[in-house]
Amino acid sequence: MLSSTEVVETTTATVVADRELGHKLLNQYIVYEQIGKGMHGRVRRGRDTTTDEEVAIKIVDRVSKHRGLPSSLRASPSMINTTEKGIRREIAIMKKCHHKHVVRLREVIDDKLKKKIFLVLEYMKGGEVKWRTNAREPVLTVEQARSIFRGVVLGLDYLHYQGIIHRDIKPANLLMDADGNVKISDFGVSHFSYALRLAAVGDADEETKARALMNDHELAKTAGSPAFYAPELCYQGNDLSALTGSGSTGDLATGAGSRRVHDLDQLFQKKPTITKAIDVWALGVTLYCLLFGRTPFDGANQFVLYQIIPREDYEIPGTMGSDVLPTNEGEGLEVVALLARLMEKDPAKRITLNEVKRVPWVLRGIEDPERWLEENRPDRKAAVLVSATEAESAITQTESTGFPNTSFQAPELFHIPSQHASILPTFSSRPSIQRFCYLHLHELEHGT
Repeated sequence: MLSSTEVVETTTATVVADRELGHKLLNQYIVYEQIGKGMHGRVRRGRDTTTDEEVAIKIVDRVSKHRGLPSSLRASPSMINTTEKGIRREIAIMKKCHHKHVVRLREVIDDKLKKKIFLVLEYMKGGEVKWRTNAREPVLTVEQARSIFRGVVLGLDYLHYQGIIHRDIKPANLLMDADGNVKISDFGVSHFSYALRLAAVGDADEETKARALMNDHELAKTAGSPAFYAPELCYQGNDLSALTGSGSTGDLATGAGSRRVHDLDQLFQKKPTITKAIDVWALGVTLYCLLFGRTPFDGANQFVLYQIIPREDYEIPGTMGSDVLPTNEGEGLEVVALLARLMEKDPAKRITLNEVKRVPWVLRGIEDPERWLEENRPDRKAAVLVSATEAESAITQTESTGFPNTSFQAPELFHIPSQHASILPTFSSRPSIQRFCYLHLHELEHGT
């Protein structure tokens, strides 16, 4: 069994299809049904035959499959490099993350000869956080929403301390384990900020500081889900009306009632700096979703959202949670005040995660708040640093050189199709990472 921090790196991806059992085998993993899908890959449930543990297997295309682009462009060196760069970044970041509220990476299976890269993750049996009904009503009680929010705050606080800006915090990227604990997932657009990491650990030499400043220009590029974008990510200069051809925001709001329109010239007198505060805003949008069953800002497309988010206020429904608690009294007023600080349009005035942890509504129900705060300090975890070299080498840069030399008999639970009976399965001599060495990866790549 793997330790809590070990990440196995495998450079040979081999597959056998067991038509009798109806499943495929990826190395030592039995591959089952699809349990998730996103812009960065799809996820299948699996089982490690060496430990009998359930896992999640994220299948990522090495070459981008952007719809609408000609195949020649999708396969161009620049597009391939961009796609692989994103995969490398995700792997390098996940290798460094070890926290009870962050999904753990167990193994990277990266065969340069193949079209797919496989990330083996801990299996989150509870799946995505379920936060609304088909009628856009909340399914969580206020207490359940608070518990989930509290876990995300701790996980995000750890990431920020480590210099990692997630950039895509939303309910779909929050997963529940079998015990009901929430964990942050999907680091496909995450960013490692040297500047943020150095701010957490202290001083550094001038060369390192300069590299940190150069590194963070990537943050200005929009990534993630538009409905969760912070106002500073939506800023396109003073004339946002050019995005939709409309000079009025009055017809852009989709909620009931009127909304106050903010003066962007006053809010952003110059191009705003993009910082970890974008995650805090997305955290606020996420809390709104958990409590009210809908997003605070709606638009027909992302360009409309670019106008609405920085210019207009969101609405607070009369009740929150599936237990229908009023928002105009008691606990409801505390929640409204917290949302206002999380979704403060000026990033310089936005609440910090350190402050969020001390908000009375967040601490409610904790027997010893001071002890809880002390036990969950992010600096109690070892500091990490994702170097440029680590990011570049996170996936294989050269072709696979062949198969392991030591052979073992295949476990009896595997039915070998008769047409492949002459092909002997080969394993690594390390029992903890035994590997099937088989052909037919295309069956998993194209049929899975």
